[in-house]
Amino acid sequence: MLEVSQLSKRYGRHAVLDAVELSLAPGSLNVLVGPNGAGKSTLLRLLAQLERPTGGRILLDGQRLRAEQVGYLPQDLRFHPLLSVRRVLRFYADVWRQSPEAVQAALVRWGLEAHADKRTRELSGGLRQRLGLAALSLRPVQLLLLDEPGLSLDPHWRIQLRSWLRQMTREGAIALVTTHLLPEWGDSMDRLLNCADGKVGEAETENPFELKEAHDG
Repeated sequence: MLEVSQLSKRYGRHAVLDAVELSLAPGSLNVLVGPNGAGKSTLLRLLAQLERPTGGRILLDGQRLRAEQVGYLPQDLRFHPLLSVRRVLRFYADVWRQSPEAVQAALVRWGLEAHADKRTRELSGGLRQRLGLAALSLRPVQLLLLDEPGLSLDPHWRIQLRSWLRQMTREGAIALVTTHLLPEWGDSMDRLLNCADGKVGEAETENPFELKEAHDG
């Protein structure tokens, strides 16, 4: 169980998150929506241990959450421009003690075999996103955090993304995804959360499509 208690983040006098209370169950796929600037990405960075909270605590199974328990995919992905796709995946596999066979499996799963020897500077936005997902899939973690993972993907790979996340949650992981493409997640998610005014809570609608339209408007 992931338990967030009184989690706050301020930048000077500006409060981005204010005493957030949140619990996420093992094996759950959670989708977080909210207007731009509401603090969704900030929440993910705090959970990923990339920023320090102003206050509050984050526990996983009753213990302080550790960075090695988290896999994080930011919205703005960057890789060294001169490294090949295969070299990037080998690097992460070495860091996370995964086998060469795991690298090959990731290339196949995310449709990157034909692009394995391309330098990352040659990749389109969708291919770069798939490389990020391939790297993330190499890391065995309990908490997966993905910030707008579907924006650069075509419909086929969005389906593959949802399928992979459902597989990971069936194996016990917790997944938290931010999105502006809410209708695509309606049949996949276990829980819909809303971030607004520095707080995170249950989305106040039985129809996630209505919530999507309200945010777009």
